[in-house]
Amino acid sequence: MGGVLLSGTKKAIMEAAIGLFLRCGFANTTMRMIAKEANISVGALYLHFKNKEDLCIFILRQKLEELTERILQAIEKENKAELKLKAFFKTCIDYARKNSELIIAGSKEKGLTFGLEVKRDYYRRQSEILREIFVKGIRDGEFRNVDPDCATKIVLSLVRGFVLSMILGEDLNFKEEELFSILLQGLKPEERRPL
Repeated sequence: MGGVLLSGTKKAIMEAAIGLFLRCGFANTTMRMIAKEANISVGALYLHFKNKEDLCIFILRQKLEELTERILQAIEKENKAELKLKAFFKTCIDYARKNSELIIAGSKEKGLTFGLEVKRDYYRRQSEILREIFVKGIRDGEFRNVDPDCATKIVLSLVRGFVLSMILGEDLNFKEEELFSILLQGLKPEERRPL
């Protein structure tokens, strides 16, 4: 599955806008500033985006599509459901860490409900991917027989909680292997785990 290819102009606009949003804030960045930073005319900018809000939605959609592509690439490399689940979670965490400045700035200035429909589409797609992993794991005997929809909601809540904690400025230094161990084996000692 290939990602969405951007024209050189759209890519330049997106990169210029992100840089300015991070340096100046969304409210303080103008379309004129974005055009200048992207080395295009203001008129050319408006040919691509009707306003700053439209540009922000475009950036959000591009970033979430990029993350989805990375997740799909990571899980396609793995055969076992457990490894697919680890790849899903690790890709999400790594991507959030790499883009933390943008996530934090966007959430503070635009609020968590900004681009809600784009985010809902993204979470629907993530749910489908995760559910497929859980169904495979149950079918192949890697996971016990749990409700795949419930398991999907739990893992997505963990990912969202990680991102929210990052926005709130909480310390997120944890051992990923410990997280996977708790997620996959639970909290009970081995001798007390149900078969």
